[in-house]
Amino acid sequence: MALFSKSLCHFDITQKFIVPIDWLGSLLPSIEQNSEATISVVGQNGSEHAFVLRTRKIKDDQPYLKPVFQNRGWLQFVRADRLRVDETVYFWKERRGNEDIIRVQVRDRPNIHVLMGFAIEFK
Repeated sequence: MALFSKSLCHFDITQKFIVPIDWLGSLLPSIEQNSEATISVVGQNGSEHAFVLRTRKIKDDQPYLKPVFQNRGWLQFVRADRLRVDETVYFWKERRGNEDIIRVQVRDRPNIHVLMGFAIEFK
């Protein structure tokens, strides 16, 4: 399981989180154009968040999905964690029982290691 990170820009903390396209199909599910999916995420203190992943309709002059986490859910997380421009946000998948969960951590790089294909966080 890989660690995904992104340095936050002004748009990320005031509007929507711009999701890197290579996160689709690996960290996040692949979704069709012009659709959305609710993504459950667990924060560093165990708090649960629901981010709405959305892609736009592909047009001839704009052939990219441009995935984002919509402002609802995401901006609540931004305010709760007092995120600022240029801080780094980290996402990874972690196995809990029979399911994969998505974890998120801000500022400090998580101390995770992969054991038999599963991410394990050391505190």
